[in-house]
Amino acid sequence: MDLIKEIGGEIGIDVTDTKTGGGGDASYTSAAGIPTIDGLGPVGGNAHRDDEYMEVDTFVPRCLLLAKTIEKLSE
Repeated sequence: MDLIKEIGGEIGIDVTDTKTGGGGDASYTSAAGIPTIDGLGPVGGNAHRDDEYMEVDTFVPRCLLLAKTIEKLSE
């Protein structure tokens, strides 16, 4: 999480952490007590509803955050 926060700061994204519920694949590792990072995609809301949306202007910065995180972890 510290690495993602650091990279986010470098590219102008304020990364915060929180505990949430949910039904995605990350729930399996989280339930096993493994620290799990999820939610690196674009900002949006109203998941799985007719009025679900994505904030289009967050797509490229979030992709950059993910790519730079993968790059750093690969070093």
